[in-house]
Amino acid sequence: MRCDEIKSILSGSTRENPDAETIKQIQEHLNSCAVCAEEYKNAAHLRDIFRTTAEGETSFPIPQEMMKQRVDNRLPEKSSWYSNLMFYKWRVASVFFTAMLIALFTIDFGNNGSIEIAGYEVALAGIAPELVEDETICDMFYQLGLSEAAIDVLGCDTTCNLLVFDLKTQKEAQMVVNLFNRISSQDVTTKVIPIPLGSS
Repeated sequence: MRCDEIKSILSGSTRENPDAETIKQIQEHLNSCAVCAEEYKNAAHLRDIFRTTAEGETSFPIPQEMMKQRVDNRLPEKSSWYSNLMFYKWRVASVFFTAMLIALFTIDFGNNGSIEIAGYEVALAGIAPELVEDETICDMFYQLGLSEAAIDVLGCDTTCNLLVFDLKTQKEAQMVVNLFNRISSQDVTTKVIPIPLGSS
């Protein structure tokens, strides 16, 4: 007989009582297999405990070694199965969450994926200080029709850094960039900054 057959008979999972030939085979197997013999010894001990309890004895010692061994024998199967289930559950959940985030940021909610722009600013670096000191820039803006544009001088050393704001369209912002690229004798660094609607 194989170990799994012996264990199913000893555990009582088979409903029929073993015949004389089966009992003989079980005894032969128990004599040759230490693992099954230990299992049989533990099962017999448990039966004795239950029998004495049923007969009225209420206090009985439960061998800790036997209980620990039985629990340890069963835990790895349940633990690994449960761990695998939890691992895949969290993995599926994280994939689902990532897909939802991607969908959220790529779905068109009626604005064609664009952000409404309230206006533009142009950041300029490398402007000659003499252009900033007098009213030259304001006069040039007025001549170009940029009368609402405002200038903030962010700092001057050998060159000046400026911020031109209150520009209504991208075309106005590009006019400012082109103007400073033409009038400056030095390299000018420019950056056009769109200002989203509702930002302060």
